Amino acid sequence: MPAEGYLRSRGITRFGPALRYHPAVRYRDAGTGELAAAPALLAKITDQSGEITGVSRTWLAPERRTIADMTDPKRVMGELVRSGVRFSDPASPILAVGEGVETVLSIGSVLPKLGLTACLSATHLGLFHVPKAVRELWILKDADEAGARAVRTLRERLEGRGIVIHEVEPVLGDFNDDLTAWGPDALRARLRYDFGNRIDELAG
Repeated sequence: MPAEGYLRSRGITRFGPALRYHPAVRYRDAGTGELAAAPALLAKITDQSGEITGVSRTWLAPERRTIADMTDPKRVMGELVRSGVRFSDPASPILAVGEGVETVLSIGSVLPKLGLTACLSATHLGLFHVPKAVRELWILKDADEAGARAVRTLRERLEGRGIVIHEVEPVLGDFNDDLTAWGPDALRARLRYDFGNRIDELAG
């Protein structure tokens, strides 16, 4: 499908039932104010119980396998606080959380057994409600001040929970930048430097 083509062009090979494609998702043009429609990648946002609280829309240019050339090609509707786009069993004891869908799926593409949730913004990463089953949390940072602030907020909120927290930093702006620049083997090797043989277990 075209959405898969876009993700594969970003080096991503892990998908999931939270993602859908629609050939004509409506939007309001920022310049003219008129309604229009274009193909889009849709991502289901759910709360901890699995109830749908919103949807993330990424408009695409399928023929180029890129994001559409428009103002704000990524938009979210619905309730996002404490929710996210989930790519794992909610009972998983190890969870990686990050901002963007592409960011978390980049890590998930090289570690297919790792639980993932995309919170869709730095603010909502800081406010994410970590499931009770989680005993180890990987926070996938974006390399900017907003990302650093989100990590501080989330750490403060988790004090006293007894969760082992790892801050995982990209070399470039985010992990999809790293993946597209150097490929999956280099990204996996970079993670192995921090986590040792556990990476081989999560890679399957």
